[in-house]
Amino acid sequence: MLRVWPVETIVRRGAPGPQIVAQARAGCYDALLLGARGVGRISALVGSVSQYVLNHADIAVFVAHAPREAPADPLVAAG
Repeated sequence: MLRVWPVETIVRRGAPGPQIVAQARAGCYDALLLGARGVGRISALVGSVSQYVLNHADIAVFVAHAPREAPADPLVAAG
């Protein structure tokens, strides 16, 4: 059975890393899931925003990377 998790979209102005951490502290969240392209100067594995959030967030942070080549049909990749 496929579980559906609630998703909340929030738009804020400012530097992304500090804004994400501030929102995480202000809200009632269990964890953060961030995407990373790995194009930042800090690391090829984790972007600069992800690195900031990993170092400053008080809750669990998961960083997901996009596949190097996206499949032609996303449903095929999902299985």
